[in-house]
Amino acid sequence: MSAIRLLVLGAVRMHGRAHGYQVRNDLEYWG
Repeated sequence: MSAIRLLVLGAVRMHGRAHGYQVRNDLEYWG
């Protein structure tokens, strides 16, 4: 469980560096 969680967090961090602002805008739009 923790291993998968680390992989997910790592993927989100890697992807977030390029699309962090877009994701934040999407969250605000949907939220």
